[in-house]
Amino acid sequence: MKRVLILFIFIFLCNNLKAQVEVRPMVGVSEQFSMYNIITTLITDKIEEPIPRLQTFKKVGVLISTKKVNHLISGIYGFELIPGDWKYLSHLLGISYGTRFQKDKKFGFILSINGYSQIHNNYHLTFMRNEYDGSFIIKPQSYKLNLGSHGGPYITHYYSHFYISTPFVGGVLAGVDYKVFDGFHINLSVGFGMRIMKTKYAEWNEGDDYYKKLETTPEKTHYLSTMDFELGVSYAIPMKSGGGSKE
Repeated sequence: MKRVLILFIFIFLCNNLKAQVEVRPMVGVSEQFSMYNIITTLITDKIEEPIPRLQTFKKVGVLISTKKVNHLISGIYGFELIPGDWKYLSHLLGISYGTRFQKDKKFGFILSINGYSQIHNNYHLTFMRNEYDGSFIIKPQSYKLNLGSHGGPYITHYYSHFYISTPFVGGVLAGVDYKVFDGFHINLSVGFGMRIMKTKYAEWNEGDDYYKKLETTPEKTHYLSTMDFELGVSYAIPMKSGGGSKE
């Protein structure tokens, strides 16, 4: 008798949840601009400042519509450019979670958190202007080294930081979401992000193989704070259902 009662309660709860929750597949695209964080720059010098980045993201996931809010869970694939140079920097892969409040209104507040990792980059072991901002240069920096005590001979001494990778990029954004029609949304958000970047540093004389030196050079980890601005569109595909609630 107890097992029958538990089974009845379980079936009742499942049917009740199904009546209150609607799940739709969702696709979306967005453009995100990241720049150095003005606020952290004013209050501390412990977090470093990156140069601007422009990311284009494609998202595939689900929209879970409950009584009061919409939950958006999606996988992210994107690529990253350096504004001005407009050169490809890297491919990114990750996950995003967002919540839209005032779900039945045209305008709603949206809060999201994103996290992704660089899966490929086009600048591995490229010379860097300095060790933290991610700006690249064609040639390493150098100076003439005097090997003698009275004006010579001289040899060129080189030094440079080298870009390795960005294993983590994350951010929290808040903004406004506009429902154009059922399932189709446009949103504009602003927030703060964090990047973890790895570099190496080497010094060598003219004629030395610096790649060999880099093999034994330890990586250095940098934490970079950003301000992020995102413009995106998404479409939640309606599913044929007899009892689901409408968005």
